[in-house]
Amino acid sequence: DPVAEIAMKAYEVKVKILELKKTLETERLNAIQWISEIEDPLIRTLVKYRCVDNLSWDEISNRIGYERTTCSKKYNEYMKSLGR
Repeated sequence: DPVAEIAMKAYEVKVKILELKKTLETERLNAIQWISEIEDPLIRTLVKYRCVDNLSWDEISNRIGYERTTCSKKYNEYMKSLGR
């Protein structure tokens, strides 16, 4: 029955999406935990805004009051120090 096959495929896709959402949420929580352990408050804020909140450098610089280039430079230097 073609309709039953489509329904089964739709169900399988839905289950896979739910599994992926669960995995993503776990990874997001792990990232937030890792970020919370960054000692430098400026770096911690930069990493959170960039990696968790997905803000642009312009948005980040507006929020924290530093120049855009300063924000990205500090972030990149920190990530480079981690080997990323």
